[in-house]
Parts: sequence; structure tokens; C-alpha cells
Amino acid sequence: MEGNGSWTSRAQLVARRIGGDIISGKFPPGVAMPREAELSGHYQVSRNTLREAMKALSAKALIEIAPRRGTIVLPRARWNMLDKDVIDWIGPALWTDRTFLDEILVMRAAIEPVAAAEAAIRADKGQRAAIQHAYDAMCGLARTTEIPKKVDIDLSWHVAVAEAANNRFLVATMAGLVHALRSQLRMLNLRDGNFEGNLENHGAVTGEILAGDAEAAAGMMRQLVAHARQDTDEMLNTPRQDGGTAEEEEKKP
Repeated sequence: MEGNGSWTSRAQLVARRIGGDIISGKFPPGVAMPREAELSGHYQVSRNTLREAMKALSAKALIEIAPRRGTIVLPRARWNMLDKDVIDWIGPALWTDRTFLDEILVMRAAIEPVAAAEAAIRADKGQRAAIQHAYDAMCGLARTTEIPKKVDIDLSWHVAVAEAANNRFLVATMAGLVHALRSQLRMLNLRDGNFEGNLENHGAVTGEILAGDAEAAAGMMRQLVAHARQDTDEMLNTPRQDGGTAEEEEKKP
């Protein structure tokens, strides 16, 4: 029997349950899922609710609903890692996933220096104030033990820089990356002193943006991402998959 609440909320709930089962490996990639009648019975929902849930999972690229083939679980490489639900369902397992963390850092190295440079050129007065405010708030949280607050304000600084670039494509890309970035920042801030140790880099980027120096802002942002790379390597105590080092990342033009 379905519980109380709207039909949409029930569909969201069963989508979360099935999504969790896919991510856990109960339904392996490449394998056809059970038929609709079996799934609706197992999860105790109506077929209409199940169909709505499956549409949501298809939109997240966890499954493919194919005529005559049924519902197929897609390979992990095709899952939408910019989707908040997918990130949340995988959860803390991502914090030690070398591939996941490397991929985030590659994206950050590609996007954030450009965003910082554009922000130095294009940010208006209010956007510059927002970057400074976020940095000041970060400084105010130094030495506190409230990791969720540290992660939230750190993330708000990165978003403020991206928004100050005044480029809709950069803003949209960062908006998609933000949930994965939150997971990475959560992992990094488990390390005592990490947040405080990286304040100088955030301050340097902030200063160059406010000074309007695009080249210097991009360079300092590359250094900030390289610092995150080094911290990730040290926390996981494993080499990067490509054999590179944080120092090499920092020296890239």
C-alpha cells in the first residue's frame, strides 16, 4: 500500500529507493531490471507511481527504457554526476573514490581559473562585494569545528566567483558542478586545519579579482586548485592516476 502524501512525493521516494539499489549494485549495469508488476509489488507502489519514478531515473541517466528490451541499468560512466540526487545517493563513498575526485579536480582546473579571470574583468560592484563578503565569512569560521558551515561558505565563495564572470555558460557549468564540489569540500575539510590552511589562497584570488588583474586572478586560482589536488593526494595517501603531482598542476600556464 502507498502511504500518505502526494503522488509526486511518492514517486520521488520510490525513485530514491530504486536509485539507491542501482548504485549499491543490486541491479547491475547492463542488466534488465525486473518487470513493472514485480517492481511495483516489491516497492509497494502503484504502476503509475512506479512509471513516474522510472522516468526520473531515466532523466538522471541511471537507466534506459528501451522498447522490446525493457529497462536497462546504464554503466556508471553514463550516470549524470551533475545531478544532486545521484551525488547524494552515492554519498560518502565518493569521498574516497579516486576517479571521482580526480574528475572534479580536472573540471575545476578547466573552469575556475577562467571564471576568476573573467570576474576580474567583468564583475560589477555588487558581485565584487559578494566575493569579499564570502571570503570574510570564511575567515570568520577559522578554527571552528562546524564542518557543514565551513563547506557552505567555501562553496558560496566559489559560486560568487563564477557568477561574477557574467558568463551564462560558466555559471550554468558551475551550477551543475556545485553538488560534486560540495562532496569534495566535505571530504577535504575532514582534515584538521585544511580549511584554515587554504584561506590564504582564497584571499589571494579575491584580492586579484578586486584589483581587476585577470592574469593574476587566474594564476592564483590555479594555485588554489593545485592545493586542493595536493590535499586530496595526501588524504587518500595514493598517487594520482596520471602519475602527476600538485606542483606540476600549479606550473601549468
